[in-house]
Amino acid sequence: MKRITLKDVGKKIGLTHATVSMALNNDPRVRKTTKELVLKTAAEMGYYPDATARRLKTGKTNTIGVVITEFGSAFANEILHGAEIKRLDTKYDMQVFTGSDIHPKGSEVSWRYRVLERVVKEKLADAVIYLSPKMHENFEPLLAYKVPIVIIEEERPGMNSIIFDNFESGYMAAKYLFKKGKKRPVFVCGDYETMLTQRQRFDGYKKALKEEGFVFDPKDAYTLFLLHYKQGIDVMRKIVASKRKYDSVLCAAGDLVAFGMMGEARRMGINIPKDLAFIGHDNSDVADMAGLTTIKQPNVEMGRKAFSLAVSALEKNPPRTVQFRPELIERETV
Repeated sequence: MKRITLKDVGKKIGLTHATVSMALNNDPRVRKTTKELVLKTAAEMGYYPDATARRLKTGKTNTIGVVITEFGSAFANEILHGAEIKRLDTKYDMQVFTGSDIHPKGSEVSWRYRVLERVVKEKLADAVIYLSPKMHENFEPLLAYKVPIVIIEEERPGMNSIIFDNFESGYMAAKYLFKKGKKRPVFVCGDYETMLTQRQRFDGYKKALKEEGFVFDPKDAYTLFLLHYKQGIDVMRKIVASKRKYDSVLCAAGDLVAFGMMGEARRMGINIPKDLAFIGHDNSDVADMAGLTTIKQPNVEMGRKAFSLAVSALEKNPPRTVQFRPELIERETV
């Protein structure tokens, strides 16, 4: 089927393609009756603007990009869901870019950061939302390209940021375990050397330990570099193999890891919560189904707000930081 062009629309109603273009772009030099005729005819003929041509003419994509690590992550999916909800209220499209956190050989930055660089430098989007940066990643060189970047889960100078009080979430989870009479928790988290969110949760946990009169032992903490169900199974096996006695698990690595741990614990004959209590982090959709006590992080609302900040930046408003707070969700695993 032949693509309908501006010339085709103009020919149909006896106007030049230049006049048709001006009418479609709401140019004040075109009379209202002419605009209405052009819009009606274009719709009837199935005309759709050429995005590439529009980009070449305006330098704009009308797109806000979102750079994530991978599809399938509950965190990323919820952020994207929230961003999409907000997008529907705007004139912008949304495009998702992915890149792993693995570093190419000889590189100090990950593939994901390289994707961000490409989106910004090649102006593949008018603004970008970037999830969970590594602490060593430097965004300052990218600011010169005048493509607004919204950071989720870390605050950076001169940039729009969405942050969550991860210190409070780690502290809150640990204090809850102690309140429930637990004395021997084991802590499971992501890579706190590169991920600020995990370091903050770890610090909150250690503060609670100190307040309760316990001395932190590094042997009672496990660090994961991937945060999936399988890693939960693996770390549960390591914990049992250590022969160290625990009465609870604080899984700051997320609900998905906690589900893997709980599944493996049950296969080993461990009764939850009688023998081993569990508290997770995120309050993902399946946490309720699994009866998992967890810390709620409002990822959908964070995604919605991130998209809103991206639009605000494109409207030349100054950068802002928006913080969300944790909420304890009590269920059956403690």
